[in-house]
Amino acid sequence: ESNGGMVISQPMTSVKPSVVKAPAPAVTESTQPKVETPKVVEKSESIDGKATLTAPMPGMIIEVKRSVGDTINAGEELVILEAMKMQNSLTSPASGIIKAVKVKSGDSVKQGDILVVIG
Repeated sequence: ESNGGMVISQPMTSVKPSVVKAPAPAVTESTQPKVETPKVVEKSESIDGKATLTAPMPGMIIEVKRSVGDTINAGEELVILEAMKMQNSLTSPASGIIKAVKVKSGDSVKQGDILVVIG
């Protein structure tokens, strides 16, 4: 006999969900997230016994304050670097004579680029 297209269903019985605790995944070298220690870029590095002023972050050179041959003191402003719409005054890491200026106004630099060499 036809039931006229009606679907007859069985009454539902309530079922309590059971909670099954899965074992914690084993931490192995491959599942552990790789955490890299950020590289710290120092303002001064030594190249052949000379101090260097390096870019602490990417940006654009706004102004170079001193020239090759100038005698400078540690802490003296050498370069103005614009990064993230802020102007940053970069100062000499050491006293000495400027041996090389590697940038000019308008240059884009990356973090760690050498800007000035002091001897």
